[in-house]
Amino acid sequence: MPKKVLIFVTSLLCGLALEASADQFSTAISVNGVGISHYEIDQRERLLRALQSTGDLKRQAEEALIHEQLFLQAAERNGVTVEGHEVYAGITEYASRANVTQERFIDEIARFGVDEQSLIAFIHAGVAWRKLVQSRFSRFAQQVTGDDIDDRLKLRPAPRTTRVNLLELAILSRPGLETIARQTVQDIISTVRSSDDFMDAARTLSAADSRNDGGDIGWIPLDRLPAASRDRIRNAPNGTIVGPFDFQGAAFLFFKKGMREELVNTPAIAIEYATLVVPPQGNTPAGSVANALRYRVDSCNDLLFESRLYPRGNFKQEVLPPDHGEHQYSAPLDQLDEGEIAFLPSSNDSVTLLMLCKRLVAGIDNERRASILNDLRTQQLQAHSRVLLSQLRDSAIIIRQ
Repeated sequence: MPKKVLIFVTSLLCGLALEASADQFSTAISVNGVGISHYEIDQRERLLRALQSTGDLKRQAEEALIHEQLFLQAAERNGVTVEGHEVYAGITEYASRANVTQERFIDEIARFGVDEQSLIAFIHAGVAWRKLVQSRFSRFAQQVTGDDIDDRLKLRPAPRTTRVNLLELAILSRPGLETIARQTVQDIISTVRSSDDFMDAARTLSAADSRNDGGDIGWIPLDRLPAASRDRIRNAPNGTIVGPFDFQGAAFLFFKKGMREELVNTPAIAIEYATLVVPPQGNTPAGSVANALRYRVDSCNDLLFESRLYPRGNFKQEVLPPDHGEHQYSAPLDQLDEGEIAFLPSSNDSVTLLMLCKRLVAGIDNERRASILNDLRTQQLQAHSRVLLSQLRDSAIIIRQ
């Protein structure tokens, strides 16, 4: 190639490279005058892919970066700052979700082309938003009380958990031997046809602690498995291999033997109730008297106040323990909410007015109550944060280039 032509081609290629680089860092989206570059969007897509997100990753990346710019702008207006150690703690928290160290987490996402500074920017925005939300709305969260905990326990339906019966097999993927590890995994998938075959392979090849048991890890809660594997394991037929999944430097395969739903132990509930025997008054039937009374009372204290007009002994307030067994009022009380009333026929043309005072949660330890309290306060903060983000988004000037 003539020298002049070579110089021209080289110059042209360098010019194209510089132009492409400049375009990469040009503004793709503007949020209140602050730009988000094509490079930032590409980096976020890579991070989402590293975190095993699915769907339209480009769209998700754009929306996340828009929100984070709103977070940062709101935090700055409110004087919220983020310290380096808080970002470090945030990265450590993400790493712990994958059961790896912070250094290993950074190395793993780097394999997807994610720059460490992009990760830091992601964590920084999240920490700033969390601090802003807590500073503005923590007083509302602190208003959650012990009564709210009892209400949550009483209103929550009997929880269920999904358990799966699994065998596991882990193939280590050492540097330089990745091809051999992938081939070993594929050989297992293509040749193993039964749980016995899988157990034989686990005893021979698995690097997991369960290898001596043929990979048998028994019945375990589905939510105890890494998030990336749960849906595939849940939806897989019994008697099949699921995977591979990359965890902690190894490719894991699971053999699904079975799945079942189980009820979680629920708290014992005692019932406090009150009764008032209402007789006829002159020519007015007891039912009419009781019905008029019903509209004047909203609580057992109200009923106690009204009972002063009746003979001693007509009013009673008692508590049914959780293990009360069959009781004459069990069935009607099950149908009532707190402060509601049922009419029951009595002797001598009287009517017994039955009111549910409250349901009392028994046998809940302090650790569980503290966990529920934390959940309720977190939900309060999340609700306020969603409203604030919606307000910020509605008032923002967002321009897509």
